[in-house]
This record gives sequence, structure tokens and C-alpha cells, in this order.
Amino acid sequence: MKEDSSKTVYRSDSESLQSNLAIIGNFIMEMLAVFPETSPEHNILQRLFDEQYVVKDGKAVLRDKKEVKADSLQNPNDPDATYRAKNDQKVQGYATNITETVEEGKPSIITSV
Repeated sequence: MKEDSSKTVYRSDSESLQSNLAIIGNFIMEMLAVFPETSPEHNILQRLFDEQYVVKDGKAVLRDKKEVKADSLQNPNDPDATYRAKNDQKVQGYATNITETVEEGKPSIITSV
């Protein structure tokens, strides 16, 4: 791609974005054919492809956004950054859960993050 990836979302119109994502999808299909099926790279790319694309006439086509689940993989470089909804709160990126012990008369201790 000729465009800086950090500017894609902000400057690209919907048609250009769809076209670029289709190019990426077809590239992922080619990469899946090369990576051994037992490699972590293959597994993460396969997950991304399965959640974001469908194959039509031998080409990768971006799924309709209504078909993509909220917990789908958004970025193969960072599989922990996802969309999530919990208690009517929507989060994009990282959601941290913290567990704390609280006993009266004693300091509170964070036991898990």
C-alpha cells in the first residue's frame, strides 16, 4: 500500500477503504497457503480471515459488518485489542479486569490483573 497506515481511517473514503481491505484479504489468503498450518502465524491469520472475510469466486470479500461479531479479531499484530460490550459500556482496544481483596481493617490488595 502506498498510503501511511496511520492515515487510512481518517482520510480514506468508504470505497477506497473497502478496496484496500479486499486487497489485504487476498494477500492474507496467499499467506495462509504459505504458512504451515501448525504455526501461530497461520492460526492468527486464519482466525482473522474467517472472522472478517468470505471467499466468493476464489477471491476474498469483506464480510458485511453486521456479520462480524463484536469479539472478532481486529488486528493480527495485537490479538488482545478487541471490541467488547459489557453492562451497556462499549470498549475498543484493551479492557482490563482487576480483582481486589477487601477485608475490614486490612489494606486492600490487588490479586489479579
